[in-house]
Amino acid sequence: MFLSRGPALVLAAVVLSGSACTTSSTAAAPGTFVSTGSMTRDRTRQVAVLLHDGRVLVAGGGDDVIVPTTASAELYDPATGTFAPTGSMHWARTGFAATLLDNGQVLIVGGANDPEGDVTGSSYSLIKTAELYDPQRGTFELTGSMSVGRDHPAVALLRDGEVLVAGGIADDTDGSVLGSAELYDPKTGTFQPTGRMTMPRGGANATLLADGRVLLVGADGIDGTSAELYNPATGTFTATGSLTREREGETSTLLANGDVLVAGGNDQHDDLASSELYDPRTGTFHPTGSMRETRVGATATLLRNSLVLVAGGSPDATCELYDPKTGAFTSTGLLGRGTWRHGATATLLKDGRVLIAGGTTDDPDTEGLASAELYTP
Repeated sequence: MFLSRGPALVLAAVVLSGSACTTSSTAAAPGTFVSTGSMTRDRTRQVAVLLHDGRVLVAGGGDDVIVPTTASAELYDPATGTFAPTGSMHWARTGFAATLLDNGQVLIVGGANDPEGDVTGSSYSLIKTAELYDPQRGTFELTGSMSVGRDHPAVALLRDGEVLVAGGIADDTDGSVLGSAELYDPKTGTFQPTGRMTMPRGGANATLLADGRVLLVGADGIDGTSAELYNPATGTFTATGSLTREREGETSTLLANGDVLVAGGNDQHDDLASSELYDPRTGTFHPTGSMRETRVGATATLLRNSLVLVAGGSPDATCELYDPKTGAFTSTGLLGRGTWRHGATATLLKDGRVLIAGGTTDDPDTEGLASAELYTP
């Protein structure tokens, strides 16, 4: 299973030097990546959230046997191209989610705490607590707890400001997953149960559609072709059309025209280059152009020009752009450090550039990265 915390995603504990800005003073050419300041430590499967003031919060991460899970967090300042430490979370977390709330705070929810890097040992535990990051004070504070611990939950900010938290891995030692879901209310700081999914899902992608519903696709350990919709008006999940291919570790991106691009992943046999589109108007998936490389654990970012940047997740340093008008992928710049960037984060900055940070390099079984780079469309 793609989200297994076994040796397929092992990291070495390597911290790259410093956090000084290494970005050139010369403006980057369009379609290229340039190095920027390094994080204070190597990270993979961390979270990254663009704050209202334009800085980026990067928190948590770590991976499996070699790199312990961390509670530390840091801020990236695009104006200086540097990372600086900020307050630490109350729990070390990996496999969790972060959501920018309407009030500017960041909700941290779910994940697992694995300080000794042994999923079969006593150090591994699911986390049901949640916390809030306050950018004004640079601190994390505990908020309400979920009903159960959820590793790799599907999370979406709804139009009314509440947060949907659905499914997740219930026990990584036996691969069991959850079918329950709950809503976080920022006004009360509490979670309340909502409808159950049509089937249990761990590691699904949740995408808020233009009409306010949430599309959930992919999962760990179930029929990877199934998809479903959450309707906030009724608090219920219903099945929708099926993917054309079984996928784990895929990307899911809302396009400017309202369709959802689902790309790459693994069908439990092979890594995939194929992609498909979900049409909310018909509730169906249909194939679109294939990527030039197979990709698992990549990032996908909707750019201001309506193209989608797909980066990492392949042993090739290439990245690609998806054009919704033509349905085709074309090559763009090369990643500068670490061909895989598997488990990295991608954040669209206010100036239109994309910050790519952390992940693994060369092979998911080897080094972790503290480095970061900027893509200029």
